[in-house]
Amino acid sequence: MNELMISVFLVFSVFLVSDNLSVSFYSMMMACFGGHLKVANQLFEHGASVDTRDKGGSCCIHWAVDGGKTACIQWLLDKGINV
Repeated sequence: MNELMISVFLVFSVFLVSDNLSVSFYSMMMACFGGHLKVANQLFEHGASVDTRDKGGSCCIHWAVDGGKTACIQWLLDKGINV
């Protein structure tokens, strides 16, 4: 992952609007879902929380589990995510 992509993750969250329902996907959650540990670590070092929850109540570890990213799950546990 290049520096530009990391910068984009640091600055933006992705928003989808479907059937008048807004769902926000926070950058840390997307990084964990995709297994992008370098990005997740950069986000964490810049103040992103591993405990933030989306509108459905899921936090980063849920996203990592859904993505099947065991390395991210372990990283989140090592960072002290509340489970």
